[in-house]
Amino acid sequence: MDTLANRFDALANEMNEFYSLEFLSDYDEYEKNKKIKSNIIQLIIDAENYGDTSIREGAVNLLFDNTGCQEDFEILEQLFAPLFASGILDKKLLEDRLKQSPLSRWS
Repeated sequence: MDTLANRFDALANEMNEFYSLEFLSDYDEYEKNKKIKSNIIQLIIDAENYGDTSIREGAVNLLFDNTGCQEDFEILEQLFAPLFASGILDKKLLEDRLKQSPLSRWS
């Protein structure tokens, strides 16, 4: 099984490479973006369960640093439920993170 750090590195690389990929359709691009972000959320949950706050925070930062447009935010809205359910994220923390993210330029 991959370590949390290896998974984080792989997801960070995949997220970075995503921006240079060409897709056959907007739908394909959307689905790839959603899949990567879903995997990042699962890593956040796993890191929380293993008590690895460094990886958890790094993955949260990775997620929010790569949320810069309305479509990105819509994807996150679909995927946030497990983070709220586990107590990793609450309304105030979400608001704070959004203020620090690229989305803040729209507010």
